[in-house]
Amino acid sequence: MRQAGVFGALAGIALAVAGAIAFWCWQARPVSLPDAPGGKIACLSYTPFRGDQTPFDQGLVIPPAQIEEDLRQLSTETGCVRTYAVNQGLDQVLPIAEKLGMKVLMGIWIGTGAADNETQVETAIALAKAHPAVLKGIIVGNEVLLRGEQSAETLAALLRRVRAETGIPVTYADVWEFWLRHPQLADAADFVTIHILPYWEDDPVPAAEGVAHIDAILRQVEAAFPGKTIFVGETGYPSAGRQREQAVPGLVEEARFIREFLAYAASYDGGRGLDYNIIEAFDQPWKRDLEGTVGGYWGVFGEDRQPKFPITGPVAAIGSPWPRVALTLALGLAFWWPSRRAATNPALAAALPLLAVAAGLAITAHLDHARVAALLWPEWVVEGALALVSALTAGLALRALATPRLSPAPAGESLDWLQHFWRRKPDARLALGALQLLAVSGAASVAVALAFDARYRDFPLAAFAVPAIAFALIHLGRAQAVAAGPIERVFALLLALVAAFIALNENLLTRPEMRVDVNAALRPLLAGQINGAALLWCGMLLILAYPWAARGFRAVRNRGEL
Repeated sequence: MRQAGVFGALAGIALAVAGAIAFWCWQARPVSLPDAPGGKIACLSYTPFRGDQTPFDQGLVIPPAQIEEDLRQLSTETGCVRTYAVNQGLDQVLPIAEKLGMKVLMGIWIGTGAADNETQVETAIALAKAHPAVLKGIIVGNEVLLRGEQSAETLAALLRRVRAETGIPVTYADVWEFWLRHPQLADAADFVTIHILPYWEDDPVPAAEGVAHIDAILRQVEAAFPGKTIFVGETGYPSAGRQREQAVPGLVEEARFIREFLAYAASYDGGRGLDYNIIEAFDQPWKRDLEGTVGGYWGVFGEDRQPKFPITGPVAAIGSPWPRVALTLALGLAFWWPSRRAATNPALAAALPLLAVAAGLAITAHLDHARVAALLWPEWVVEGALALVSALTAGLALRALATPRLSPAPAGESLDWLQHFWRRKPDARLALGALQLLAVSGAASVAVALAFDARYRDFPLAAFAVPAIAFALIHLGRAQAVAAGPIERVFALLLALVAAFIALNENLLTRPEMRVDVNAALRPLLAGQINGAALLWCGMLLILAYPWAARGFRAVRNRGEL
């Protein structure tokens, strides 16, 4: 390496190290938030499942000792827990809570099965008769109307039956809109239990606007049910998961919402206060199987039973930044080292360590996301495979950028090599082409899923950032490239079309205004109210498509010249 190249490399290394430190320290910076008022939380949703425990395991019965351990811990934070069923060991909640001096909102799970429903009702009635003093109320059914599993008339009959046989106040719990659609249920309920979850609204609400949204909904529901006590049966905000329009999950966002809501509840109605329940006590990993990443991260406590954030003082999105800094720089060094002597041009010599550390940062961020998103071993295999593709791409791409003659092989040729690579000699050109094919096809499959089944799917930005940038830079650095074949053209077109659809679907098509007024639907975009994560993902799809699209146009132009 010539002297100029050495100086360029040193400058690039210095900038790369500084950038990695700055990025992760920024993520770990303390964010000032309003303090919550002192005292205990009024009530917390409690489900006891840990690790691989799941309510879908019909034979699972949670040991009483596990429930007592949880409730003993929760008793320092709240005087009340809300349950959702009375099977799988949850029948032990009442006697344990009674021993600890806590109150219980006992839930009866109502679904489609008549026999299961009857078992739940009979068990709950027996528990209520045995432990009446511990009960704050009985919630007969949770979001049954939302799921379309029973009629309002059936639920009303169950409410009257449970009240008649127990003498305990009864209610039904559902999203606030379903109470407005079925006001007749109020006649059978002693109080109206509504769920207000700003993140899950049809028009999602960011954490900073969550309390104002709750206040507006409460006023509407109170007007619809004059004289009825309104109980907020569920409210909260997730600490991880996909962005929905302007609603961005995050630890800081969850802390902000919870703190502001607790202050709001304490001052509600001139200081008389609002009765409420926060969802939920502990993060529930099993919910990720149903609702994706976001489903598992609504707890005030983590799965490890540790508090996720303080009630007062600043909150940081991540803990110590230094393990992430170390991994980022270690990966960057591994990617840069093999190509360090190839670049004699000062600008290229400076760019290579920057690109290497940027790749290390993206892979570190991807592994961070995998840690919260992956639940089952197949998901870990997929996340690991994506990280491996990114790592191999980073190493080979840096070599290609420093070696002008090294370009990815055509997709067809790479596919053939990929199918028999264990019998073929190592070939950087074919390997690079195979990695490009794997990255593009993987992104296409994820993109199609996000286009047609997006509700619980994350935008895997970090997982595909390295291939997207790497192959675009390689293409830009080549004066000549092999013309695209049918595989390249089909995938490039698919990525472009899906990117356009996702951009519209995540920002416009879900809005009611779109049905009647295009100009009204465009206002959120003009006001900057867009799903930034969705647009970044769409941009990444277009960057992935670009090399193959450009080669496809070149192939078409060349045929025209002939």
